[in-house]
Amino acid sequence: MGYKTISISDDVYARLSALKRRDESFTKLFLRLTEAKKPRLSNFYGKWRMSDREERLMFKDLKSTWGKWSENSR
Repeated sequence: MGYKTISISDDVYARLSALKRRDESFTKLFLRLTEAKKPRLSNFYGKWRMSDREERLMFKDLKSTWGKWSENSR
């Protein structure tokens, strides 16, 4: 693994130090902070106000898709 030297201001260093866990290196801190996280589906609960028409169309499409899936699994 290679190493790079970067310059940061004292206030940025203080902020990063505050985020760093006790037994965590700065490399591991940066990896943790830049790690792509998948949002949980529950984060979106109640965010979309669906109309009655949208609901009917969605369930119609789901029913069709579920039917095709069950036919293919036989």
